[in-house]
Amino acid sequence: MSEYEIVLSGEGLQGIPGPKGDKGDKGDRGSQGPRGFLGLKGDQGDQGEQGDIGEQGEKGNTGSATNDWVALTPYIIGDRVTTPSGELAIAKTAHTSGATFTGNTDWFIGHQTGDPIPVAKSFGDDRPGVWEYTHNDDFGYLFHLLAGASFGTPASLIALGLDNGTGGGLLVANKASGVGVTIRQQATIANAAAYGLKVDGLSTVAPSVRIEQNVNGAADALQLLAFGAPTADQNLLLISAGGGNAGFIRAVDGRIDWRRDVTVRDNGATASGVRVGENSAYATWGDVAGYWSSHVKKGMDFYSPSGGGSLWRFAIETGGSYMNIRTGAAGAYGAAPTSDIIKIQHQKIAFHGATPVKKTGWTLPTGTKTRTGFSSDSVTLPVLAAHVAALLDDLHATAGYGLLNT
Repeated sequence: MSEYEIVLSGEGLQGIPGPKGDKGDKGDRGSQGPRGFLGLKGDQGDQGEQGDIGEQGEKGNTGSATNDWVALTPYIIGDRVTTPSGELAIAKTAHTSGATFTGNTDWFIGHQTGDPIPVAKSFGDDRPGVWEYTHNDDFGYLFHLLAGASFGTPASLIALGLDNGTGGGLLVANKASGVGVTIRQQATIANAAAYGLKVDGLSTVAPSVRIEQNVNGAADALQLLAFGAPTADQNLLLISAGGGNAGFIRAVDGRIDWRRDVTVRDNGATASGVRVGENSAYATWGDVAGYWSSHVKKGMDFYSPSGGGSLWRFAIETGGSYMNIRTGAAGAYGAAPTSDIIKIQHQKIAFHGATPVKKTGWTLPTGTKTRTGFSSDSVTLPVLAAHVAALLDDLHATAGYGLLNT
């Protein structure tokens, strides 16, 4: 063996082809070592006659390391190679490879169930990143993953499994002028279920989406924008609930089109309501030059400028068994009204001024009282008196509307 040598690869034995000339004898089969690298194809001699694809000593069973797939090479079940497209492949049959890679016919592509999953960053490894690359051009990607024709649900190009710990699955630290994440819904999409982003909420504890503002004066947490010329049925937002669509925000004018009840409640000592006011020329709600209204728990409040640096307040409110139309002296927004103008109760109505307008000094008439019709051409004094007596009864506070009082 003076002109040939057997070189230990560390994992198996590897034959080195002889020098140019007659085909050298096949190297002795080295004893099969532990699972290791595929023996390397012999270097091409000085283009003499290429030595046989060395019989590769005896090809040891490959371990976790892989070599490139080689044409016209025997493989046994479990051999691992890197395919011509750069993927991990594990032989599922014993075979001799053909001139081209046979794909799924003889190989499992990718890690298989039961394979040990490598740990890229173990506990105590304080490196900020295991793989770090810089993209320094204005075009293209660092990683470009494509879906093939057989790609289907529930397959994914990338999967992140947060099986343990409290760390995050994805962090995009936007530090300058870039856009953190862009999802482009192409015009070629024909399936309404091809969502740009979908969140499956399966937890009964944690919200599916949370947006936080962690600085005073923070910019908008969320913006919905419609550019160009939105159509009448175009929505910035659709909310669907049991029984169908609950509401929309229309893109054409920002209008809220709502089709369910709206519930507003006071929050403890803080009064809550639905408020309508002047346009954005008034930066402060309740500006004394503007018109404002609030739908509060007892009714509606209305405010109008007094012209003297304050607001008149009017209200339609309920209280006990009454509904009141009230007003108050000019003051600031939210000032309480001081006077009832009209009070309505079941089958009753009362009119008030700054003080009650009930006229006192009336005594209810006695005698006959009637509310039937009569002819003004022939009515007698007793019949007319009976009608007047009935009218006074109806206006008096004792049994009537309360316009008159004793």
